Amino acid sequence: MMIGETPFYAEALVSTYTNIMNHKNSLRFPDEPRISNHAQDLIRHFLASADVRLGNDGVDRIRAHPFFKNDEWTFESLRHATPPVIPELNGDDDTTHFEAIFSNLFDIEARETNEPFQLPKTFNGNQLPFIGFTYSNELSPITELQRNIKKSGTEQNAESSSAIEKVAVEIVDTRLKELEQLLESAKHEVMEYQGRVESNIGDSQRKEERIRQLESERDRFSERLRAAESEVREAQDRIRLCSESEERARRVEQELRIQRDALKTLEAKLGKAKEEETIMRNELRQLHTDLAQEKEVGRRQALTVAHLMNEKKMVFIRKQVDQCKKQLESERLARQIAEANLSECDKERTMLKEEVKQLVQRHEKEIQAKDQQISIMANREVELEHSMSMSQLNERATDDEISARLEDLKKSLDSRDGILPSISDFAMDGWVSMRPEKRGIGSRKIKVSFLVFIIFRSYFNYIKLSNLCHVRYVTAADVRFADNEQISKIFHVMFDGRDSSTGPTSRHASTSDLSISSLSQRGDVNFKYLYRYNSNLLDGSCFDNG
Repeated sequence: MMIGETPFYAEALVSTYTNIMNHKNSLRFPDEPRISNHAQDLIRHFLASADVRLGNDGVDRIRAHPFFKNDEWTFESLRHATPPVIPELNGDDDTTHFEAIFSNLFDIEARETNEPFQLPKTFNGNQLPFIGFTYSNELSPITELQRNIKKSGTEQNAESSSAIEKVAVEIVDTRLKELEQLLESAKHEVMEYQGRVESNIGDSQRKEERIRQLESERDRFSERLRAAESEVREAQDRIRLCSESEERARRVEQELRIQRDALKTLEAKLGKAKEEETIMRNELRQLHTDLAQEKEVGRRQALTVAHLMNEKKMVFIRKQVDQCKKQLESERLARQIAEANLSECDKERTMLKEEVKQLVQRHEKEIQAKDQQISIMANREVELEHSMSMSQLNERATDDEISARLEDLKKSLDSRDGILPSISDFAMDGWVSMRPEKRGIGSRKIKVSFLVFIIFRSYFNYIKLSNLCHVRYVTAADVRFADNEQISKIFHVMFDGRDSSTGPTSRHASTSDLSISSLSQRGDVNFKYLYRYNSNLLDGSCFDNG
């Protein structure tokens, strides 16, 4: 009423309903025409909630509002005050002072479709020109006439008053019926709108954001449309005043048609944008689904890879553990052999001392060599004791120290490479049978089943101790009583007792050069060790090259 526009108006009914329900955020006042601060405050107080709304405690607060304070009238003298504008009316149904926007729109649509707008033939109540506008019975001519009749007090006036009352009653009844019909139609429309609103309220919440974005564009076009409508109103006024302005009115109508086309285009764009929004939402939902599936597949693949890696690690660790166990077993065997060799070395050292005492005059150089060998054996005893203590410590280590134990085992193996360095220089062959009466105190059988004796620096070369049956020093008496078949199977290291000035010393004598006569004639020959093996040693099966 103040600015000539419908409050909270929107192109779609759902948007209008949304603006009304969200009036705290959607209420905006236009820049033109300018509305006073008191008027804005009055409107905001009327739109407040029921507990703080202006007038909830009576009409006195409304009358006391600053908007209604002026020097021309008060609420007591309002009925008798002169209004600022008094329109000239040609009759009770004169609507020339109202804008005929709807009829012009109907005419434009009829021209576009080349069909006249057909009015319904039945009376619905909305054919009257004043339907939709405020009606007040207190200021009607009938009420004024009734007042005059009461003042006159004549019978004629009384009869006229009764006739007028009858006419007024008929008019009121007709108006009441019309209003009832309008009320029924309005209720029906409200029910339809409520059904539409309830069905679309879910969609409106999802589309509200998109609508807000498009409302800004719509507002710009609405401003242009209102400007065009203002030009149309001016054109209509000029048409009423002057018939020569019809050409200009047609141009304005054409511009209005263009604006309507633009509005339809915008509505089409809005529909297309809504469809695109729906498509994008579906695509986004599908992408979220695909992403969740990809994440699940990736998680499963990661679990599978981790499981495979763990299995590989477990297999590798088991192999290392097995290898470590084998090396520990080999180390244990080597330790046992070393202990046996240590005791045997003690006995052999005693025997060597006795032999050295007997042969000291004939073999002074050999005695010196044997003394050196005795010192070497003593050092080896210390090394063996140290290696035994290290082996015991390594056996008590936990599984987490497998890698460290491997290094310690390698170090311990390296430290025990010098236990019997002369053994690696011996050639090895099969059995040497000895007569029982010639087996002295130093003769002792060492029988170990399924064991391995490490004699080389590389731990890949082994000799099975199941084939090693007897280890002791070889004396001239052993060689003297051996036959030709046994002599060929003896591996030995021969030291020549002759002086170095007489000729070179033979370190490794071939078994093919030995014979009983030559060995028996050489009393100065001392064989270092005698080894007896099983017969299968001859074909090399005792060696295991891991």
